[in-house]
Amino acid sequence: MASLLILAIAVSVGEVAVTPLALEEVRDVAHKKLISGVGYYVLPAHGGNGGGLSLSFSSNQSCPLEVVQEDDEYWNGLPLMFFPVNAKGTIRVSTDVNIKFDTEVDTCVEPTVWRVGAFDKEVRQYFVKAGGFIGSPGRETLRNWFKIEKYEDGYKLSHCPSVCKYCKVMCKNLGIYEDSDGVKRLALSETPYKLVAMALSSLLVLLPLLILDSVASVAPNPALLDEVRDIANKKLVSGVEYYIVPAPGASIGEGNGSRVSTDLNIKYNMGDIDTCEGSTVWKIGAFDRDVGQYFVKAGGSIGNPGPETLRNWFKIEKYEDAYKLSYCPSVCRFCKVICKDLGTYVDRGVKKLALSEKPLKVVFKKA
Repeated sequence: MASLLILAIAVSVGEVAVTPLALEEVRDVAHKKLISGVGYYVLPAHGGNGGGLSLSFSSNQSCPLEVVQEDDEYWNGLPLMFFPVNAKGTIRVSTDVNIKFDTEVDTCVEPTVWRVGAFDKEVRQYFVKAGGFIGSPGRETLRNWFKIEKYEDGYKLSHCPSVCKYCKVMCKNLGIYEDSDGVKRLALSETPYKLVAMALSSLLVLLPLLILDSVASVAPNPALLDEVRDIANKKLVSGVEYYIVPAPGASIGEGNGSRVSTDLNIKYNMGDIDTCEGSTVWKIGAFDRDVGQYFVKAGGSIGNPGPETLRNWFKIEKYEDAYKLSYCPSVCRFCKVICKDLGTYVDRGVKKLALSEKPLKVVFKKA
């Protein structure tokens, strides 16, 4: 069974270590050593303070990308990896590390390694950006180095590089600066921001799978769950096409087959799409700030249940005399998730499927 690494982390001023081996090892919440090159989702230590860390364009929509915090506490952001200056596997407090997002970026051609950007005269801040590189400690790479420090009952991150003995350096905590657009940007700060980080990029989730219409369904005990049936009272079958239509009322039968309340992927069987590149598998899109909604979009992937695919999983639930669709993934035991029904949101006359307090009542019709 794969091990889950969870790290309690936050943001501070580091001190130069004379003897690295004498420094305490950074440990995750399972009390395991933090390992170089393993991905960690960095999250606020307490609920209600936003989500994980990610990359985004700056306010002028230019490269390099900046490190930002997700608005919604249920989104983990992108996984991060830590690389110590001594190139050894164990990460220790108060030692210089490079920090890198474990992801590929196709919008800006640059590394996803953190660095401290140039001083922003307009808002008088130093923001943390992408575009650094790993290794080569010295004067030329000062802005690429950060530290993990103990902070209260967890940790914090700081920028206080000790990779150049004779250089004059700036020592600051890393905190959150909220700009005029409401974007929470990671910046040098007097106030440390206490975080937790969950190392999940190397997590393997081994779960029993049921397949439903090109969907992987995960249930703790599927045999105890009712089957999903179409309007002809037949079981929904994996790989078979169905129309999902609004239901004024439909009688639900009982028997064996695909089950309600289990995680599944949903895919349009449309062949090739000329207008957009990508899959037709459903996923929850990024939060739409303009209308305050999460819309259901194409571009997800089938299978691989776990933290990196959370947005791709949906459920069919019994609802009155028919069914409803919901988003409440249970494919990651230790992840924070948001649970909402899927309903319609009218946007300039177009009815879009979105997370909603009011479910869309549906039935299934075999194509």
